[in-house]
Amino acid sequence: MSIERQRLPVLDGLRFIAALTVMLAHFSFWVLAELGVHSHIIGTLSGLGMPLFFVLSGFVIHYNYHRIYEKLGGVKEYLIARFTRLYPLYIVLFTIEFIFTIRFKRGSCGYAGDRWALLMALPYYLTLTQDWIFGVIGQNNLIYQYQMVGAVSWSISLEFFFYVSYFLIVLWLAKQKSFLIQLFVFVLTHLIVIAYLTFCWRHSAQIDHAALIGFGTVATEQHGYQDSFMRWLYYFNPLVNLPAFFMGTLIANIYLKVKDRPLSSLEKRFAGWFTFGSISAVLAIHYFFYIILAPTNGFIGRTASVLDAPLIAIMLYCLVRYSSTLWNKCLSWSLLVKLGESSYSIYLFHAFFVSYPRKFYHLNLNPWVLYTLTIVCILALSRLSYILFERPVQRFLRRKLLKQKTPLDISADTRMIKSNA
Repeated sequence: MSIERQRLPVLDGLRFIAALTVMLAHFSFWVLAELGVHSHIIGTLSGLGMPLFFVLSGFVIHYNYHRIYEKLGGVKEYLIARFTRLYPLYIVLFTIEFIFTIRFKRGSCGYAGDRWALLMALPYYLTLTQDWIFGVIGQNNLIYQYQMVGAVSWSISLEFFFYVSYFLIVLWLAKQKSFLIQLFVFVLTHLIVIAYLTFCWRHSAQIDHAALIGFGTVATEQHGYQDSFMRWLYYFNPLVNLPAFFMGTLIANIYLKVKDRPLSSLEKRFAGWFTFGSISAVLAIHYFFYIILAPTNGFIGRTASVLDAPLIAIMLYCLVRYSSTLWNKCLSWSLLVKLGESSYSIYLFHAFFVSYPRKFYHLNLNPWVLYTLTIVCILALSRLSYILFERPVQRFLRRKLLKQKTPLDISADTRMIKSNA
């Protein structure tokens, strides 16, 4: 929105960390594992990166748009900003991928040998609603209808769901004055998530049987966990991920109430330790869940990323509240901020170029060397994409759709682009 807010560079640094962890994890399977190198720790990083994305999204949205209903045309500005953030780069890469899918019949599902059956899922992908419901077409669920850009776009579909949900969330947050009530709802939200996940786990056999009746064999765990209805319930379901986004908005709402207050003597004295403790807690619980428990505990293995959200939200509050700490300054480093601006490009490009490292297997490079070169190349391409396509297209579309034509309006739009939105 055109109301300028103080920029928080640490948010961009965190967005880069989120995108990097997802990319490191995925390429550990797509490059290292294919070349015979297995790194379980790196492979679990996406379980940290995705909830970090979701909590960050909630914080950033509420920080920038908490006055959405107070300003004339605020809803329109919000919708345009969200559309220009998600859609342009996604639709370009998805279209390229879809053309190759149709041309060479390489879709991961549809109906084998039937090129035009791949069109059946297209409306969901064009409207970014493929993650909102569970469905089966051919031999895969809706999320795996095409190639890798289509596959990772489940989280973009989820973001779209968050953006729509925010219209209701912001109404409730605007009425909240008591810190204790917000803290109570924060804890209650997570308890509800745990109760939901536990219910699904305890009734997995009945749920799997219902999936068989409703969607066929493809939706059952016997056919494979990846396309199963149970996996959608545990991981992809928008309602199980919405609490992470909601926690981000809650933390942003609390921060907005206190951001102009001077730090107390206790906060000044222990700010660095509070922040260090919150970061350590996130890393420790991630390690405990994924490395210690997950290998022998199926419930934790399937739900750990959802359970990380509360500690991530607390860490985010400490990082933005205590801006003078070493941890904030490290994450606000200009290089990380610039790469964080490119986080959306990083997320989509790492999937778009998933098969390209294989073209260099014949060089017999050390797997770690090829892995590192792949990561560096994706980062460079993503930054170029942000500078040459993503940012200019956002500016152009926002000016046109908002009918901003004066130099003053263009300057405001430029600031809006840079305001962590």
